[in-house]
Amino acid sequence: MFLLWFPAAAGGIHVLMYSFTGLEPGNFRCDIPGCDSTDYSGYIPEKDDIKQSCSYYEAKAGADGMCQQSSDTVIHCKNGPYIFDNFEFEETTVTRFNVLCENESFFHSVAFTGSAYMVGLMIGSFITGYCSDKFGRKLAILGCILVSSIASLVGSFMPDYWSYLALRVLTASGSVVFGLEHVLHNLASSGGQLGQELLSLLLLEVHDGIEHHVDGVQGHTCRRTSCCPLLLGLAPY
Repeated sequence: MFLLWFPAAAGGIHVLMYSFTGLEPGNFRCDIPGCDSTDYSGYIPEKDDIKQSCSYYEAKAGADGMCQQSSDTVIHCKNGPYIFDNFEFEETTVTRFNVLCENESFFHSVAFTGSAYMVGLMIGSFITGYCSDKFGRKLAILGCILVSSIASLVGSFMPDYWSYLALRVLTASGSVVFGLEHVLHNLASSGGQLGQELLSLLLLEVHDGIEHHVDGVQGHTCRRTSCCPLLLGLAPY
């Protein structure tokens, strides 16, 4: 019975994974071609944040190769390239799909991706609930594992934001697992209501702890967008 707990833990990790794969860089600026922009003072702050800039005054290389303002013409780098200062990751979905500056909108943002995942969980709960009643919990759990794992694997290779978003919703729809419900149902028939409640609290606490420890390991070992989904997609197998 306790083996049914492991798919639930894997589903929980999928939820927290986006805390790393969707991390937004705190400091970024345009990469000015032809010169070294390390100490360039002609960057224009984005939304009054001096650590983020999506535009700059036209510059050229000085005698030492450093950028020097050459005119008052404003250059926008909507599509990059960008320089990310002191960023923990080599790549996240934000930097990979350019969810920055003018490209960021209500539907094209980190927050919307997280919300879409929750919608996927809601949709999946209805689908897996129906399948669980009609075909049994074992087949429902197996289906959840296959859907969430395959969707997470495929999502690692998506070329753009919208295809990645669709795979995140699909991953969420397969992250609904009934292992805990099955264990508690059997315990209730033999150990009573009090035992059911105590075991429920215990399993949820352990489950939460494992999720956070595994995600901490992910944060230190997975430095690219595709790394964490690949590892988590393979883990249930």
